[in-house]
Amino acid sequence: MTSILPITLREMTMADYPAVRAMWDAEPGIKVSGVDEPEPIQRLLERSPGISLVAERDGVIVGSVLGSQDTRRGYVHHLVVAPTARGTGLGRRLMEEVLARFAAAGIPKVHLFVLKTNPDVESFYRHLGWTERRDLTMFSFDLPTASPRPGR
Repeated sequence: MTSILPITLREMTMADYPAVRAMWDAEPGIKVSGVDEPEPIQRLLERSPGISLVAERDGVIVGSVLGSQDTRRGYVHHLVVAPTARGTGLGRRLMEEVLARFAAAGIPKVHLFVLKTNPDVESFYRHLGWTERRDLTMFSFDLPTASPRPGR
């Protein structure tokens, strides 16, 4: 493993969105959708403050992780490390920090979702001690686009 150069982890802000979104778009293992547009991400950051992170080296974002919670469970979304920072332990460091933030918020259980077409990432999470759930099936339902809220 290559040593980590000085990399700073900090809370993600909306000012980071363009750089973070570019990383998601460049990563074939991440599927972006309408919930990854600026307005929903801003709501996520407001409703789960202090959990989503970016990693910076020399003022450049080289990693990020979104985290959200519903007061009972935490959810990890879109953990990504730039190709230039892979193999340095940054992915592990981001995960450890986001988990510490969930723990500090009193969240006892955390979930994440991995595309079946991304076996390398499945292996990464297994290596970090995550357990694959085989006792359930995930379902999704897309609601019609909501109209803007009054006062927004």
